[in-house]
Amino acid sequence: MLPVIRPATPADVPLLELLERACFPDFWTRESLQTALREAGYLVLVADEVGFLIGWDSGEEAEIARVGVLDSARGQGIGGALVEHALAHFKNRRVTSVFLEVRADNPIAIRLYQRASFQDIALRKNYYSDGQTAHVMKLDLGAV
Repeated sequence: MLPVIRPATPADVPLLELLERACFPDFWTRESLQTALREAGYLVLVADEVGFLIGWDSGEEAEIARVGVLDSARGQGIGGALVEHALAHFKNRRVTSVFLEVRADNPIAIRLYQRASFQDIALRKNYYSDGQTAHVMKLDLGAV
């Protein structure tokens, strides 16, 4: 059974910090997480204590910035469910295009986004601090 996915609240900042540190070497700070919860246009979702998503929209475009799931909970569809929730939210806000960057050395995440109908549109060499390339992906919500 999938965990409950819900909008994060300020009380979730310690959980978000823990998930960020567990999922990403370049984790967001407490201040960045608090800003995401406070600022208009941001979407922060949590999946119980095992996953999260951070994105935002501005007009007709949106960005999915972070999708993280603990190693112990991977392979259960949680990342896909978080993305589905985010896409439904963006559709309700009349967003037409959703963008994201994903590490070229993360084929599992690339497949997750491809299953959600994202298309590769560019590569960004040396995008990450360790020199890794990013795939830039886009989803046209009007086509889904």
